[in-house]
Amino acid sequence: MYNEQIKKTVLSFMVFCGVGTFGMVALKAQQKDSSNPPPAVSERLPLDPLTPEENVSAERLARNDERVKKLLGEGEVRLVSVETLALKPGSREPLDRLERRAEVVLFRPVGEIGVRIVVNLQRQAVEDVKRVSASDVPMTVDDLRDAFQLALHDPQFQQAFGSSAQTYQVQIQLDDSKAVQAVGNSVTGLPVRSRKQDDPCSRHRCIELFFRRGRDFLSEPTVVVDLSAKFVYLGERKRK
Repeated sequence: MYNEQIKKTVLSFMVFCGVGTFGMVALKAQQKDSSNPPPAVSERLPLDPLTPEENVSAERLARNDERVKKLLGEGEVRLVSVETLALKPGSREPLDRLERRAEVVLFRPVGEIGVRIVVNLQRQAVEDVKRVSASDVPMTVDDLRDAFQLALHDPQFQQAFGSSAQTYQVQIQLDDSKAVQAVGNSVTGLPVRSRKQDDPCSRHRCIELFFRRGRDFLSEPTVVVDLSAKFVYLGERKRK
């Protein structure tokens, strides 16, 4: 059943799937132009977009910092975002002396640990490391994939979708043009944050999944996945 309102809502989410809102980080395909190499760090303005090389450098420096390693510990650590940062937190640098910095957010799914790192790109050094609440970490396409996998293994979901459940694929954004991967049956989602204290999604990282067949979005069943509790709700969420 086609639902125009859901379609509009989900399309706005696809901007999320740019480590943006999903937060959904969108999965972007970056291309390098060897004929026009980007200016050196020293030649770029503080707020100029990060180059692919700067993205790689910022992530490498963040992951290799001993403070970051101590906070995140062992296990899979995901890159959530790398963004230009105009000013180091608490800094009083004059605007004409600002150095190029990047803010890197890393997330370990096990234990739900998020870390925000400020990297000075000109000095190639980590300037600030801070643990952040899991609820403040933007969701990415990896979270969407995790949520969909949890749904696929849920007995009620299997009963509701039957054999067609396996035909759905996670829909992702391919580049800055907001073009999306074309698939027959697709699934996307939006982060859910409840204001009701007795709702698990007021504390946990939750995603509502949306299913599309061709151009039509299914209006039912409602599928909400609690990534923190590894639980799938069909219909209204139960209060705990």
